[in-house]
Amino acid sequence: MAWLTWQMNAAMEPAVDDSEFGIVDFELAGTSDEAVEILDDWGQDGREGAEQAIKIDFAYLVAYSVLLTLACASVAIVLDERGWVRTARAGWRLAALSPLAGGLDGVENIALLRVLGGYESGTVSASATQVANLAASAKFAIVMVGFAFVIIAVVGLAATRSRILKTRD
Repeated sequence: MAWLTWQMNAAMEPAVDDSEFGIVDFELAGTSDEAVEILDDWGQDGREGAEQAIKIDFAYLVAYSVLLTLACASVAIVLDERGWVRTARAGWRLAALSPLAGGLDGVENIALLRVLGGYESGTVSASATQVANLAASAKFAIVMVGFAFVIIAVVGLAATRSRILKTRD
């Protein structure tokens, strides 16, 4: 996963070096005018880098959605074992939603490639821009909630374990 991150960052370097816009700005551009502004700003090298990064993201989305699924499920198992049934249920639900984040990322990538292709031909699709925006927004929400859940649950479990160990001493 680290290698994929490095590859995506290397691909995007020409786009973001001298630009005020990053790839997330492009993912969340809500209109074709916003997308065109970003693509104009990036220049030809930046647009080619963005296309390469988006293609790499197809592998990355598999890696992070599997990681998030396993992390949420692992935490849910431990929470179940500790009797935190309601919290564990949330973990199981997030584990089930995590592949959806990857699927949404795939939809977003296809839409962004369509926006890039449209830019080159002079007609940026408003619908592709909106699809990318909606898919990215939903993806980010699932991923942020999922990773926040894992972090908070692990901290809570560690704090509980620490208190138990202190009372045993």
